[in-house]
Amino acid sequence: MTAPLIRRPVPPAACRVRIDDVVYDPNRDMVARVVDTRGSFAHLARPGGTPWPALGERLRIATAAERRQLAALDRHHRQATRAR
Repeated sequence: MTAPLIRRPVPPAACRVRIDDVVYDPNRDMVARVVDTRGSFAHLARPGGTPWPALGERLRIATAAERRQLAALDRHHRQATRAR
């Protein structure tokens, strides 16, 4: 006789991204930088914007073009805030 199969809850996967990674969030259709990670969530931010939480398993590392897009947005934000 075999022992019955016991199913244990699977803990949430740890976030795959690290702080300062540039990632693409498909839920918001935006590129952002990871500013914090907690459990399976990453907190993302764009220049001049409010950080938001995103599920780490849904994020992917940004492509070269997306990284350039975020860098251009950062340059624009710095120039716009300097002009005030």
